[in-house]
Amino acid sequence: MKYFAYSTLKPVARFFMALSTKFSKPKPPTYIDPLLVTEIETGWGLVKDDRIRELYWRKDEMGSVVILEANSQAEAEGIVNSLPFAKKGYISFKVIPVGYFEPYEAVYLRLQNS
Repeated sequence: MKYFAYSTLKPVARFFMALSTKFSKPKPPTYIDPLLVTEIETGWGLVKDDRIRELYWRKDEMGSVVILEANSQAEAEGIVNSLPFAKKGYISFKVIPVGYFEPYEAVYLRLQNS
């Protein structure tokens, strides 16, 4: 998929932001304990493989924001859905393609042509 921005054909983003949209604690909470080590190991493996670039904890509600690199939207969704908490349904993500802040280029081109 391609999109137009400032009259320039650009490829789809290689970076994605995955925003957690649901984080539910299992009942009883001890069900999550066995997954903690696996969740951390899986996440750390994705960081080492340069799939997860940045990871943040949300300050407005329980959850996370993941900045990741992938070749497609489907691949990015597959990455976050490979996490054990996601597989068990304790967390889900909205995956959004992102790229550099294009208005900088538009302003630069406008100033250059002035």
